[in-house]
Amino acid sequence: ELAMQAASVDLSSTSWLDSSILVEKVNNLKEISLGNCRLLYGSERGKFYDIVIGEDEKTKSFGAVLTCNQDNQTKLLRTSTSNCPVNAVRNLVSDLQKDTAKLFLKYGVGSQLEGQQGYTDKDTGEFQLWGTAYDKRRNGPDDDTMGLV
Repeated sequence: ELAMQAASVDLSSTSWLDSSILVEKVNNLKEISLGNCRLLYGSERGKFYDIVIGEDEKTKSFGAVLTCNQDNQTKLLRTSTSNCPVNAVRNLVSDLQKDTAKLFLKYGVGSQLEGQQGYTDKDTGEFQLWGTAYDKRRNGPDDDTMGLV
């Protein structure tokens, strides 16, 4: 039902921000993405992630950009475009989740990850995990968090 309501919003005559349904969907997707960002790109103190949306008024197309902010600098990490802001964000979040799955296949419960785990290859556009291990696992139970600094 929510999808039907969102699909009925005419974005050519009004701002998507006027639709509480679209805004809620985008906010939910952004919230889902934050854990993926921390796993893929690191969770150092002072490092923050966000998804920012821009609209081209002439073409009525939307761009979603994943950003990383740290120490007064912003880096644009990923982009996605669509004729709907929800789809632009959904595509971005979907790709983040697929790339996070690569981590789950490489590391198991008890792994202690540190820093960024990979990068997007400029030629292929595919996210690649670093070749070297970034697992800082300590001896002890898998769910012991005492070793986290």
